[in-house]
Amino acid sequence: MSAVVNNQVAQNAPLFKFLGSFMKFLYILIIGLLLCGCTSEAIYNQNTEIAPVDNSLQIDKTLQKTFIYVDSEDFLNQNIAPSSHLGNDKSLDINLGKFASGASARFFKNYLTNISETTNQDVLNSNNLIIMPKITNFTYGFYSPDGIDVSAKPYVNYNLNLKIFKNQKLIYNKNISSNEKNYGEEQFFGSGDGLIDEIAPIFQKAIANDFNLHAIELIDTINLAK
Repeated sequence: MSAVVNNQVAQNAPLFKFLGSFMKFLYILIIGLLLCGCTSEAIYNQNTEIAPVDNSLQIDKTLQKTFIYVDSEDFLNQNIAPSSHLGNDKSLDINLGKFASGASARFFKNYLTNISETTNQDVLNSNNLIIMPKITNFTYGFYSPDGIDVSAKPYVNYNLNLKIFKNQKLIYNKNISSNEKNYGEEQFFGSGDGLIDEIAPIFQKAIANDFNLHAIELIDTINLAK
């Protein structure tokens, strides 16, 4: 009897091995799908429409060499969970350095024609115009006006600290973020995937608005620099 059982077990061994491998594959696949479904990526997009700049403003020395400097550590991707209870099963991969550098270059290229973005600290020892944006305290979330989480507004909050140097002298140092929270349009929340995809364009437009609101102050500062 035992010989028959052992023979059957031996015959079914390949099947058991296949089933074991298949279950392991299925488990890994399910975990992978769950992780993919919970994490989104916020990408800086040069083509995102933003508010137009004031073309009546002008920097006197438009050809002066200008560097947009952002520390290389700021270009490390961060995975950030929302600050709201709504959507707390989500997370966002974001590179704050790309948003800071990209938005700064996009704004100042309207007034300066010789701009380079860099992470090279050596430029800080030059007499060129150095623009140093740094985004800190970035948070985002979803606010439900109806109180029952059927619909929600995505929002972002952050500090945009901007320093400007000329001839190695600090000529500007200010947090230019304008709003405590920057909201998007109210939408049906559902799984939340659609709303979390709105975080990047909301963030990008908010930064552009910060620069536009301080445009006169920034350009006057650069023009007065010795």
